[in-house]
Formats: sequence, structure tokens, C-alpha cells
Amino acid sequence: MKTFLILLVILLAAFPAFAQDPEATAEPLTLYSHPTERYHIVIPPGWRDFSTPTYMLMEGGIMVRVFARSTRTPEVAVALAESLSMFLPGSDIAPDATETLILPNGTWTRVLYPSLEGGALTAYVQSYEGVHYVLMFMSATGARPLVVPLEDARADGALADAARAAVTLIASDVTLNDTAGDSIEVLGQAYTPFTARDGTLTAWTRIVGSSGYVLVTMNGEAPDDAAFFTILLDFFLTPETTDYLALGVVAVVVVIGALLLSLIVRARNLRKDMATLREIERTT
Repeated sequence: MKTFLILLVILLAAFPAFAQDPEATAEPLTLYSHPTERYHIVIPPGWRDFSTPTYMLMEGGIMVRVFARSTRTPEVAVALAESLSMFLPGSDIAPDATETLILPNGTWTRVLYPSLEGGALTAYVQSYEGVHYVLMFMSATGARPLVVPLEDARADGALADAARAAVTLIASDVTLNDTAGDSIEVLGQAYTPFTARDGTLTAWTRIVGSSGYVLVTMNGEAPDDAAFFTILLDFFLTPETTDYLALGVVAVVVVIGALLLSLIVRARNLRKDMATLREIERTT
């Protein structure tokens, strides 16, 4: 009994520690879901929502905006032109370069636009079942989020290769230092910087799967805009399951109908058997 009381006192003394609130964790990501279309986008913490029923428009700080919409226009070029007129009214610019990329969440077309007075515009488009899903990234600081495929993402020097490939896309005459700087963490992911020898830009790089994810910033800017990669990688579509639902309903109806028919037939046979037994009883 004495031992039991001692244990009880210890547990009561320790209870306040157990009852304390857990330590504060990072602010959770929120999810944007279009009200009628099937696409969903993870939004980093602290972003402001200016979306309409037609498109998604989010702003991170005062320097970054992300626009998303879906369209059933026949061509990617038309989808981009329409999206540009909605995202940046009055702008009429043609893409500089396009490339197809295979990412963990599907196949995308990366589109680079010339630099604008308001910053740098980069777009990614996924086409699926006749619908084009357009993501546009606008940075007033000139930052560009670039995904570059790698031949061997596990090889030594893969980070540097990804950084050089990304920089070549936007500034082919710029040479990066061979030595990387200290990594910085953005939304739980470490980005390693490779700075241009003339100091004009920095390629903040990490590797995901077989691709390098590089945010190229101007004049040594921090990689805060790398949050766009969270938006791009976590973009997903709700599967269209209407046909499967209809098939399931039909299957259930058929099974129930077969069961009812079986019960009716068995009941009818049972009545016949009972009538036969009564007839036998009368004749014996």
C-alpha cells in the first residue's frame, strides 16, 4: 500500500508537465481548392488570398504573386495568352523559351518570359484530359523558379550542375563560382547557393528526384521565393470518378435485383414443395 501511495504522488507531481501544451510548431500550410474545377494548390504560410471564382491569385509579401487557372482551350499557347491577360492586364509578351519537364506530380511545360518592368514572369502548364492547368509566378525582385532535369541526380557535383543549367537558361554569359555557400532552409527544405563570379545573381539549389529545383535571385537576394516550389510540387487534381460511381451504382442495383429475384424464385419453389407435401399427406 505504501509503495502504491508513493507512485501515486509521483504521478500527480508529474501530471502538470504532461498536461502542458505541446511546443509551438511551424505554421501549417493551407490548401486552395477551386470551387468548380478539380485542381488544388498548397499555399505557404502567410500568403494573402485574392482569388476569384475564375482563378487563384495569391501574394507572398509584396514581391511575389502566384496565379493559377484551368482552361479547355485547344492549345497551350492560347491558355498562356489568356492567363497572361488575366494575371497582368495590358501585357502582351511572347515566351522566350519552353521545355517539357517530368515531375513527381505529372508532366509540365516550363515557360520563360522576357523580364518585365515589374519583375520576372515564369509559367508552368500541365495538360491533362483536354484541360490546361496554368501556374504563373511573378517576382518583383527578378527571381525565377526553374526546374532542370539531371542525368544523374546522385552524382557528385549534381547541385552545381543544376545551378549552372538554370543560370544558363536566363543568363548564358554568367559564370558561377565552383564553391557553394552556406545552405539556407525554406519551408523545411535546404537550398544551397552558387553565386555568380560577378555577384549579379545567386542560384539557390536543391535536388528532388531526378531534377534540380533552382531559384535564381538577383544581387544575392535570399531564397524566400522558393516557396513557389511547394506550390508547384504539391499541385494536384482530384480524380474524376463519376463513371466509376455510376458503374458501382449499377453493380449494386444488379446484385440487389439478382438477390430479390432469387428470393422470389425460392419462395415460389418453396410454395410448390409445400403443396406437394400436403398432397402426399392427403393420399397416405
